[in-house]
Parts: sequence; structure tokens; C-alpha cells
Amino acid sequence: GGGEECVTVLRPEAFARGAVGPCVARAVECGLDVCGVRLVYPKRGHVQKCRQVSSATLVEGAPNLVMALRGVHANRVWGAEAGPEDPRVAKMTDGGSLRAVYGINKDANLLRCSRSAAGGRKEARFFFEGGEG
Repeated sequence: GGGEECVTVLRPEAFARGAVGPCVARAVECGLDVCGVRLVYPKRGHVQKCRQVSSATLVEGAPNLVMALRGVHANRVWGAEAGPEDPRVAKMTDGGSLRAVYGINKDANLLRCSRSAAGGRKEARFFFEGGEG
């Protein structure tokens, strides 16, 4: 498919709240191609190296599901599906967004996602092409 890459990381609370399946389904429903999926239980070194490449905060030793999505304006489309970073705000402004439905608070907000095509490409290389160290 065409378009741009977007990388999203489903955090441990996505597993605890039964949101992994709904998140994958939502990506497909909004017209994005799921072109990579990787389950990681990162060690400290991976978490630190990730901080150099991405704004994603991986949770050490816990399940983090990384998905590479592709589509026209994928970062904007997925960002809209995710909703505001603070689930309390999402509940007020975007009630159907993933963070409104499954997020807990700003620190446990279900997922994070790349914000630009360049960021998505950089993160896809890091997570899917051996850049994790």
C-alpha cells in the first residue's frame, strides 16, 4: 500500500484492559494497513536506546506491542483514532477514541504513536530492522 508509515506502541495497560484486539481492529477499520507487529518485553538497555530514537516510553519487562501501520496520512488518521494523550480529556472531547475508552490516566494512556511520516519511518527502522540493540 501507499502512504506513510506510523508506528504505535500499545503499552502494558492495553493488555490488562483487553484493548489489544480492539486497537488492531480499529487500525484496520480506519483504512490503515498493519504491516508489522512485534511483541517486546524490553530490557533496560532497549528502553534507553529507544529514548534516543522515539518519544515512545517502553515499560521495562512488561508487554509492549509495537505495530507499524501504513496508509494515506497514517499518523494523522491514527492520532485521531487514539485521541488526546490524557484519557480524561479524551473522555470529554473524543468519547469514541481509544484512549477515552481504554486509557486510565496520562501516565497509563494505552498507547503512543509517531507524529509524523519522518518519525514513523525512523521508528519503523528502529523496531523492525534490528535497531533495538
